[in-house]
Amino acid sequence: MKYRYCYLLPFLISIPNQNVVAQTPTASKKAAEKSSLVRVPSKGILNLSVEQFTGKIAITTSTVIHITGRFDSAKGVKELSLRVYGVKHAATREDGNFDLILDASKLGKGENLVKVQIDQGNGVGQVAAQASFFAYSKPPVQLIVPTENKNFAKPILLTLAGEAGFKPQSATFYKGGVRLPNKSSAFSAEWDATKETEKDYLLWAEVVSETGEKYQVAPIKVTVPPRVLVLAPSEAVSVSPKSETAEIRLRVIEGIKPKRVEYFVDGESVGVASKNPDDVFKLDISQRTSGDYRLTAQVEDEAGNKYTSPEAKLSVKNTVVDKQREEDDKILKAQTEEEERFRKEWDKDRLLALRRRVAGRVPARFRRGAGTVGRVNGLSVLAIQTVINGSVIDEREIAGEPLTVECFIRAGAGRVSLLASAKQDTQTSVKVAASVMKELVKKRGFMSDWSMLDVIIGYSDLTKVVGGDSVGIANTTAMMSAALNLPADDSVAMTGAIDSGGKVTPVSGIFFKGKTAFTDPKIKTLILPDNFSNAKELDALYKSRPILFATKRIILARTIDEVLRQTLIGYDEDKLKYAESKFISAMNSFLKGEDAVALNDLKAALKVTPENYTMQIWINIIQEAKQQSEKP
Repeated sequence: MKYRYCYLLPFLISIPNQNVVAQTPTASKKAAEKSSLVRVPSKGILNLSVEQFTGKIAITTSTVIHITGRFDSAKGVKELSLRVYGVKHAATREDGNFDLILDASKLGKGENLVKVQIDQGNGVGQVAAQASFFAYSKPPVQLIVPTENKNFAKPILLTLAGEAGFKPQSATFYKGGVRLPNKSSAFSAEWDATKETEKDYLLWAEVVSETGEKYQVAPIKVTVPPRVLVLAPSEAVSVSPKSETAEIRLRVIEGIKPKRVEYFVDGESVGVASKNPDDVFKLDISQRTSGDYRLTAQVEDEAGNKYTSPEAKLSVKNTVVDKQREEDDKILKAQTEEEERFRKEWDKDRLLALRRRVAGRVPARFRRGAGTVGRVNGLSVLAIQTVINGSVIDEREIAGEPLTVECFIRAGAGRVSLLASAKQDTQTSVKVAASVMKELVKKRGFMSDWSMLDVIIGYSDLTKVVGGDSVGIANTTAMMSAALNLPADDSVAMTGAIDSGGKVTPVSGIFFKGKTAFTDPKIKTLILPDNFSNAKELDALYKSRPILFATKRIILARTIDEVLRQTLIGYDEDKLKYAESKFISAMNSFLKGEDAVALNDLKAALKVTPENYTMQIWINIIQEAKQQSEKP
């Protein structure tokens, strides 16, 4: 007995020399057989091919059957017809594509023998294909999908419901084109929707009755809803001194118990909540420009399953940052235009070009930037890592960015704490910085019982994992600022590691960190470790952009004392003021054309503050420019 599928493909009937041959190429046949396992027919329409037009077919009276293909007439062939017990229901006499339609409501109850017949005009019809159709007013079997588990927090059991007297022999369940495993019996299957993505799914089944009819049960569309929703304020959030955050709420379906929630803005992680993850998340928007942002959340439950929310729109209105960005852009544009003009003059006459550019830039006296106790401008570098089997096999630096370092010292139990996600080398660096700070405080004559105090370090961006030891001198400087109650100059930025003896050691990413500091109009001094590669890069930089060194200070520090002198307002201030006064005097002499006097003042300043590489740069600039100008 042949079993029938209720979804079929078009067929080709070719009639050469009065012989009827139903042809389907072997490859097409295999494709048809394979595709018949994954296709779901349009509602109420059944398309059949010549090879599938056989056996027993169960349908409902609302079904419309389409027999399609191509008809090529030959000598003596008049028409191709579709007949039920000899009664013609549809026919074609034209060559080419045909579509014979049979309305199942015209069929009688029980078995209906339907034939595709060739009429050769001599009163004799030749059968090309035939099948037995069983028409029902309603399907004798239906798919049952439970509705009480609407959130799909656990697997659901698919079952069948048959009319009285209907006896199934076997059943196969599908999700789209994927077969589902049978569960407790041959007539049920389990669908684990907990691991499905949020979208629509089509569930259906094939059932074979004891008498051999094959039914395709009507498909049911099931929508798997989002397990997690992130809710942003419906109106644009305005930034003000009283409100610098946006309140983000999380909605999780019943059955999921969040253990950890990570929030993302435009695909970039902005925060992690592991304690009370259901609480409101306050997103810092103080530095975001006005506009719309894409907000998502990823929830990890207690079982380790992860669920990602659909995107929500977060609108921000921040006139303060918008205005500041505009001003910064104007400054950068003006700097770029000025450097381009300077380069043209530099190629003609270096000394004259330098004197013109320095004019108006030399301050009347040395001025510090504003200061905040315990807060220091660090520098970090963003890197992309390639990880295979848990091991980092490659790391590529892509950009630099500022990193604010803050220190608080309060009554406690001698702890040193880091309020950030950090790798082991960064945590070790904080402990080394604390050890160096305590020793320096002692050397300056201050006595403190550190067993009664806690030292706390925090970074501006708590969402990123900080790695490496390049924030070492920033950690130490922030600690010293808090311990001595001395403000840290906010026009100074720094990067460098530190060892237990207080020496500044080399770090990576100098190019990107330096570029970040140079493009920030507020940063006037950049502190780097003193090593050969840094000096070499700076030499190349001043040769390409010498005008930078008229407004920026480059510090190549060997010890933490040199860093503190350049950063903390009031720390070794006399030496710093003397050196800076000499630098101002040198620049004024240079403007007047008194190059020898300028060089002497620069050398005197360099002797007092040897870490100030700007002095050495200007000595080199003036000497080389003078040699160039003296050439015939």
